[in-house]
Amino acid sequence: MPPATTEKTTAATTIYQDIKADILRGGFPAGIRLNIKDLAERYESSINPVREALSRLAAERIVDQREQKGFSIPVIDAAGLEELVKTRCWLEEIAVRESIANMTEDYELDLVTTFHRLERTEFSLPDGSSNPKWEERHRAFHLALIANCGSSWLLSFCDHLMFQATRARYLAVSESSEAGRLRNEEHKAIMDAVLAKDADRAVDLLKAHYSKTLALVREVLDQ
Repeated sequence: MPPATTEKTTAATTIYQDIKADILRGGFPAGIRLNIKDLAERYESSINPVREALSRLAAERIVDQREQKGFSIPVIDAAGLEELVKTRCWLEEIAVRESIANMTEDYELDLVTTFHRLERTEFSLPDGSSNPKWEERHRAFHLALIANCGSSWLLSFCDHLMFQATRARYLAVSESSEAGRLRNEEHKAIMDAVLAKDADRAVDLLKAHYSKTLALVREVLDQ
């Protein structure tokens, strides 16, 4: 029989992943306080793995934790979102430039493959809701852009900021299939610049790509 600590860790990791996915999809209203007992019932778990999962999410700034007040879902505001996008642009510029400088055949192949998978995936489901498969492949494409930067730390930071930006888009913006098509045109332009080893153009296009999403979300937040 495996040690109890292993079972607990596995349970906490599973709950961590489930809560994180639900937060990303807007399953919890911004600002809501998270009740550990309610979460344990929701995810069919005991209290300790839920508490451990929330502590991990708090360390990653995915949930807020305040002494004597427990855990809550962060509120998205315009100032915080602008800071997020600005930081993301700073870090991903470094990552893209380094990836281009370290260009390899495997990197090029992976980038093209992830783009084609994304391009062939419907942006929305038949009921108009966001397609989880598109989101998964969208994340894979953006990670492929910076995968050759040579720094696991930088990749980790960029991935975390990507999660936060995606959450903001989920909560604030309801986009159409046409928006998805236009996004893929932007993705292709970024990819083409990277493959051409035109770092300046790739960075400019990537920043413009993020700025458009920022403008959409800000428009909703300002209403």
